[in-house]
Amino acid sequence: CDVRFTDKSNLQAHIKTHTETELYRSDVCEMVFTKRGKLDGYKRKHSEEKTYKCDLCGAMFSTAGDVKVHRRMHTEEKPYKCDLCGVSFSRSSHLTPHRRIHTG
Repeated sequence: CDVRFTDKSNLQAHIKTHTETELYRSDVCEMVFTKRGKLDGYKRKHSEEKTYKCDLCGAMFSTAGDVKVHRRMHTEEKPYKCDLCGVSFSRSSHLTPHRRIHTG
C-alpha cells in the first residue's frame, strides 16, 4: 500500500485496515474502520445528522468529539502544549505541524 501519513497514530490505524479480521465498511464510500463506533461517527458526518448540542451556545454537531473541541472555543482550553517552547493549542492537529518549526 502506498498511503503515507505524517502522524504515527493515523498510520497505525491504517495498518489495522489491512490486518484486522473484523472491519467496518462505509456503505456510502470506500472508507474502512476497525471500530464500529468510528464508522457510526463517520456515517453521521456523511449524513449531516447533528445530534450533539453545545450546552454553552446551542450549536449542533455530528459527534461528541466535535462538541468537545468546539467547547474549547468558549472555555479557551488549550490542552495540547509544545514541550519545546510552551505554546498551547486547542487541537492536537494544530500542535503536530507546529512541532515541525522546531524539528525542520
